[in-house]
Amino acid sequence: MKEIKLSKEIEFGELNFKVAVNRAMFLEVNKKFPEFFKKTIEFNQNKNSLSEALSNGNLKEFLEYNDYVEEKSSEIIKFALPLMLKEAGDKTNPLEIFDYAKENNAETVMNTSLLGLLLQVFTQGEQLPKVKFSIK
Repeated sequence: MKEIKLSKEIEFGELNFKVAVNRAMFLEVNKKFPEFFKKTIEFNQNKNSLSEALSNGNLKEFLEYNDYVEEKSSEIIKFALPLMLKEAGDKTNPLEIFDYAKENNAETVMNTSLLGLLLQVFTQGEQLPKVKFSIK
């Protein structure tokens, strides 16, 4: 397995900290929460968007899935954030970050963003192209 590591500096209101993720970390998170990733893959394979859910009469299923993601992403980030900080060499106490998010009604945005970063390491690495490539 090719080792990919993604490092980011986070600015979160008054807090600044660094996180890093790698594929081994993703596998560890997946091992702890396999049902989440399985359900996410199945849901995305069906290409369920809000507009499709409205037109197909599947709005209830769409909303239930979104509620599930919000609930589970909180659990996943509580597990993953300490690992992400440690991987980046950041000494910030994760409990301070969680408390700050809660105090500022920003838990959902933090969890969603960090979960996206965790998923990003599975699909790409830090080596992003610096130029556009096209064939005409």
